[in-house]
Amino acid sequence: MTVDSEKPLDPGGEANRVRRHALCARSLSDVWTILGLTVVVAALGLGPLEAQPDPKGVTQAIRQIVEQGLDQEKGRELSSFSCSLPDFTGPPRVFSCQGTDDQGDRYEYLMAPTDDRDIEIALVSEPPEQVAPEFLAGLDAPCRAFLDDYASQQWSDLWSKLHPALQEIVNPTSLEEMLGSLRSQLGEPRSPSLSAYGIRKGGRYELQYNVPGEEALATLRCGLHLEDGGPQVSAFLLTPAWGTLLYAQRISDEAAEVLSSILGVKVARVEIPFEALTEQYDVAQGRAWLESGVEFAVQVEHTGRDDDFDRIDFQLKPLDVPLLVTRHLKSQGMVPKAFDCPSRVIPDGGSMDCTVQLEDGGSAELTVARRGGEHRILRLERVP
Repeated sequence: MTVDSEKPLDPGGEANRVRRHALCARSLSDVWTILGLTVVVAALGLGPLEAQPDPKGVTQAIRQIVEQGLDQEKGRELSSFSCSLPDFTGPPRVFSCQGTDDQGDRYEYLMAPTDDRDIEIALVSEPPEQVAPEFLAGLDAPCRAFLDDYASQQWSDLWSKLHPALQEIVNPTSLEEMLGSLRSQLGEPRSPSLSAYGIRKGGRYELQYNVPGEEALATLRCGLHLEDGGPQVSAFLLTPAWGTLLYAQRISDEAAEVLSSILGVKVARVEIPFEALTEQYDVAQGRAWLESGVEFAVQVEHTGRDDDFDRIDFQLKPLDVPLLVTRHLKSQGMVPKAFDCPSRVIPDGGSMDCTVQLEDGGSAELTVARRGGEHRILRLERVP
C-alpha cells in the first residue's frame, strides 16, 4: 500500500488555530483615509524591498509620505523619525516607525506588507492626551456606553447601540453568552481607563481601555466608524489582559479544544508558553495530556499580526508521531494496537521508521518525515 508523500498528516486551515475571545465586525466601507496613508514603495522608486541594500532608503521614503500628510493635517514637520526595519529577505513582517513632530507630539506607525510586497501604513497611534479633547470625548462616549452596559449586563441595550453591520453579526443572546461568561471570571467591573488612541487604514478609529475587575484585569479594544449620528462601535475585542493567569487559562482551554478536534480524542489539558510568543512567526514547544494520561509534544506558532484588530492567533501542531499516525491509519481502515518507533517526536528536518502492530493481527511499516510542524508519510506498507 502506497500513500501520497505530498499528503500531510496534520490538518491545516482554521482547524488548528486558536483565535477566539472576541466578536469583531466584518469589514465596513471606508469612511476616511487619514494622511494619505497608503505607501506604495514601487511608486517611490525603491523597487522590491528584498533588493534594498540600504535600509535608510526605506525609512526616508516612509518619512517623506508621513511628513506630507502631517503637514496637510496639522501644519507640522517631523523633528525625528525612525523605523525598526525587518529583514526584507525573510517572510513579510509588520514593523513600526516612530515619529516626533516639531511641537513634541509623538506618533507610532504600523507598517504592513501588501500582497505585492509593497508596504502601507495600517495603523497610526498617538497618546490620547495629544488628541483634541472635544473630538476624543465624542469617540470615548460610545465605548464608555458599551462598558456601562457590559458592567450592568444590559445585553439588549449594548446591542442596540452597535453599528448596524455589527448588529447583523451578533445578537443580545450571543453577547450574553460570550461577554457574560468573561464578566463572571473577571469579577465586578471597576472604573475603566483610556490607554491608547489610533486610526486604522480605511478610517476606523480605535480606542483601548484598561478594564479592571474584582478578580482580574481586562483590555477592551473598541473600533468606531463615524456615521451621520456620530461614532458607533463597529468592532470590539474584550479579553483578559496579556500575561494574567486568566488570559493563560482561557487560551489554554481553547488550545485543548482545538487539539481535541485535530486528534479526534479528548485533550484534558495543555502547558504551552503562549506568553513567550510576542511576535509573528515566533515558535515554541509545549506539552499536552489526553484524558487517558498520555503526554505528547505540541508546537505552537504565533500567526497573529500586529496590525490585526484581533492579534490573538496561534497555530497548533501536535508533534507526537503515534497519535498522528493513529489518526491517519484509522481513516484508512486500520486500527493500531502498538507502535515500535525510535522516538515519539522526530527532530525538525528529520525522518523516522516505525512498525505498527494492528488490531486485526497484521502490521504496517512506515516512514514519517517532519519539517517544522508538518509531518508526512513517505512510505507505508501493510504486512499480512
